[in-house]
Amino acid sequence: MTQVEMEDRFHHFRLQVVFSFPDLRILEVSVEPVRVPQPDCREAMAVVGRVVGLKVERGFNKALMQAVGGKDGCFHLANLVGEGALAAVQAIYGAADQLFGDKFRSLPRPERTRLWVSMKPEMVDSCLTWQRSSPMMREAFPEEQPCVSQAQE
Repeated sequence: MTQVEMEDRFHHFRLQVVFSFPDLRILEVSVEPVRVPQPDCREAMAVVGRVVGLKVERGFNKALMQAVGGKDGCFHLANLVGEGALAAVQAIYGAADQLFGDKFRSLPRPERTRLWVSMKPEMVDSCLTWQRSSPMMREAFPEEQPCVSQAQE
């Protein structure tokens, strides 16, 4: 679960998103509109439930904006759900560490990386650390193993 909060002079939202593990599908979402600039803004809270079922993977941001953005939604809520998804992606490696404990930690880094890519192929090229040319990925896949190349196909 991630909790995200946004506050400025006109808005104040608190959002919780529950994800499945390890595939990061949105299971539940709730929003508390503490402060909104216009009474009509509260109506946009109803559309946040449309994100339930979305999976954090390539194309997620587009699907998110289609579900929650636009004339019936709220750009701020879409951004908050997106931030919650980013936090979940960042936290999932730590969750795996907790789940598998010493067995996971005792693996050499290249083996942990290969295991992780086999479970979460969408991590490949998702950021600087997980890009194919990073030191970590080159160490784990010195000859561009098939699972890395297939992860993007």
